[in-house]
Amino acid sequence: MQNIVLNQVGFLPGMQKTVIFIGECTDNDFEVVNTLNDKIVFTGKIGEAKFDTYSGETVRCGDFSAVTQEGCYYIRTLSCGRSYRFTIAQDVYNYLITDMVRMMYLQRCGTALDERHAGIYSHIPCHTEMAYLYGTDVGRDASGGWHDAGDYGRYTVAAALTAAEMMLAYEAFPKLFSDDTHILESGNTISDILDEVRYGLDWLFKMQDSSG
Repeated sequence: MQNIVLNQVGFLPGMQKTVIFIGECTDNDFEVVNTLNDKIVFTGKIGEAKFDTYSGETVRCGDFSAVTQEGCYYIRTLSCGRSYRFTIAQDVYNYLITDMVRMMYLQRCGTALDERHAGIYSHIPCHTEMAYLYGTDVGRDASGGWHDAGDYGRYTVAAALTAAEMMLAYEAFPKLFSDDTHILESGNTISDILDEVRYGLDWLFKMQDSSG
């Protein structure tokens, strides 16, 4: 179990930077260490222990906002060990949007993902067999959509919410989304997030009953 948790994606140089120590952390100080040379760049104080009702854990907080130099770091204490590595940089969040769109592409069900676009996650068309309404012999084509989380379930509520939030994101910040995130439709002059939304919407329309 990791006893030191923080934003693993990283931090912008000038933003507030908080670290959380979980459980029986008996130290009063923590160190921020540069991974390049194992040099301690900052020593901070650990706050008093508080019980977090949401996680059910005792936690203590530390602040290292004073560290603004771009680089790769980890945090350590004597009793808690060391954290995962994290980055401080101006471009630390630049890849999140691309990774998000690609993640949705890799969750596609009912179609082949070729190795060129999906790498080790490539697969042949999956879950294309006829589905049946529970307790009946009424069949329908339910192929398509996105696999949910780490399993193969597909849910209309989750898919509808996901598609809606992706469309809202594009509507608010269209310039953040490109047509080159290395999915099958990349390069078709349509933003890849909209191509991905279309894949989810096509399945949602297939799942709607004729009665509405």
